[in-house]
Amino acid sequence: MVGAEQDYEVVNKFLSNAFIICPLTQTIAERTVLLRQKYRMKLPDAIIWATAQVNEALLITRNTRDFPIEDTTVHVPYRV
Repeated sequence: MVGAEQDYEVVNKFLSNAFIICPLTQTIAERTVLLRQKYRMKLPDAIIWATAQVNEALLITRNTRDFPIEDTTVHVPYRV
């Protein structure tokens, strides 16, 4: 496909500048275990939330079923 590789490069450059890739560290793994024990959450959700907590980042999600929205580290964009 003509131009597909160029399109890929443009998208890849945009995403690389827009997001930070956080490696899964021992600290994140340990926090993941604590979150799973406390909230009985699925492993992928616990990894995402633990990564945000360890990196002192706000978790922005519309997933109100799997994340405790009353927690100050979780933000639902359409809620006031």
